[in-house]
Amino acid sequence: MVRAIAAILIGGCSFLLLLITAPKLYEMLQIEGWIPGGRVQQVTITAKAHRSAEESQDGREVFWIAWNGGDISKRGAHRTSVFEEKWVALKVGDPLEIVSIPGSSGTYLRHGDIYVSPGNFVFDIVLLLLEVLGISFALQVLVDNIRAWRGRDA
Repeated sequence: MVRAIAAILIGGCSFLLLLITAPKLYEMLQIEGWIPGGRVQQVTITAKAHRSAEESQDGREVFWIAWNGGDISKRGAHRTSVFEEKWVALKVGDPLEIVSIPGSSGTYLRHGDIYVSPGNFVFDIVLLLLEVLGISFALQVLVDNIRAWRGRDA
């Protein structure tokens, strides 16, 4: 009985996490252009900003770029954070390809955005696999318990 309860908890939590991870991966695939759905737009970089780790509340360095005259100091779909290497390579006045996803408030770089970095892809794919394994484990335990209960009734 304890195993069945643990399986239900593991399976339920895995399923709830899957409802977050799967749409995120789907969005990431759209951003990279590997599946259709992202709206691509050409913009011009109009501002760059850097916040040092000492200035940051979370202790992380941040590099932003903004486009089309958007206020870089305010959150919104007119700016994004990028890796330092990308930030250094980009200049004010450079053209930039950005992607927006229907139903999402964010705007992302087609290539080189932190949100769709290789590390984030690997993390989310591993997380997805663990979620699927958690659901599979739960289903197997529940099927085994149902078979055992049916065997007792016979």
